[in-house]
Amino acid sequence: MKVALLRREFSLSKGGAEGYSVALARCLAKLGCEVHLFAEKFGIPQEERLLHHIVPTLKYRTFIRHLMFVRSARKMLKTEEFDSIVALARFDSTDVYRSGDPLFIHWLKCHKPTISDRIFGFINPKQLSLLALEERIFLSARIRKIVALSQMDKQLMILYYRVPKHKITVLYNGVDTERFNPSVKRFRKEVRDKLSIPEDAPVLLFVGMDFKRKNLVSVIDSLAYLPSEFILLVVGAGKQKRFDERIKTLNIKNRVIFTGRVNEIERYYGAADVFVLPSLYDPFCNAVLEAMACGLSVIVSENAGASELIENEKSGLILSSNSSAKELSDKIINAYNQKERFGTSAAERASKQTILSYAESFLKLLKETSGH
Repeated sequence: MKVALLRREFSLSKGGAEGYSVALARCLAKLGCEVHLFAEKFGIPQEERLLHHIVPTLKYRTFIRHLMFVRSARKMLKTEEFDSIVALARFDSTDVYRSGDPLFIHWLKCHKPTISDRIFGFINPKQLSLLALEERIFLSARIRKIVALSQMDKQLMILYYRVPKHKITVLYNGVDTERFNPSVKRFRKEVRDKLSIPEDAPVLLFVGMDFKRKNLVSVIDSLAYLPSEFILLVVGAGKQKRFDERIKTLNIKNRVIFTGRVNEIERYYGAADVFVLPSLYDPFCNAVLEAMACGLSVIVSENAGASELIENEKSGLILSSNSSAKELSDKIINAYNQKERFGTSAAERASKQTILSYAESFLKLLKETSGH
């Protein structure tokens, strides 16, 4: 089967969505597909049955850049025949749309707006263009099937855009269990020594590229209620300076470590005890499933689609959307005290959610929608 996959970037060095797109593409190729990748940037080499197509766009970061990607990709796709065209990001000229990005209309309504959001939100050209593109996607007659990452996001699509239920298929993400599994705990001492973390210190792990939406501030605030030996490890790129004053005020400067982007994130899962992600909104979040696969005790917000894979008080803890920093700290203590039991159950659940099994289900859906 000849498949076209579209995303602005395919890379293993950025956020979960870019890396997951690479893993999916490789699995589809392994299953016998001829996979054509359309992107403006590649962070992986050309591989057999995995062909790169560079989509020309502007060099500078601007909302027009995304619109140019959509327009240029449309033209390129017309020059070749594909059995199925699949969008892994916001793109409306496609057969199947995998909704890997947060539903923008919902994010605008559920997060606390800044002063500039209140003043300029309704005339912000970037927001207006994203909302218009999102609306075209969900109202498109061309798109035969929409793949949602969770039941939560499926319901949001129906709520905001009245997408027919039969048009949406929920496929929970899969995880590379060869890379992410309990054996990563062998990296515990190595990573802790590198970061000057005591071997017996309780370590909380936060992973994310969007500190605001992933609600890092709540995790930082919770440290003020935890014993002083608890340390927070923040992995991912974000605006760290926004938290400096808060960390200083709470007197927890020596208990928060920002690593920035890391290439071998499995090592950091191995160094931690509890994974914490109290997202304000997240369609799924691959890091949750990776942490589970590595045998970590996890705490996830009910606003994250990945919480649907967690059995509360068995394979992890689910945090209510209106929980305070004190309530989060209580959950952290609970998760730490039961880290062995929760971690074992989480790893067992994640082992059934492999990336290859996801790719097989995804390919089956592509064949059904293409008539092959």
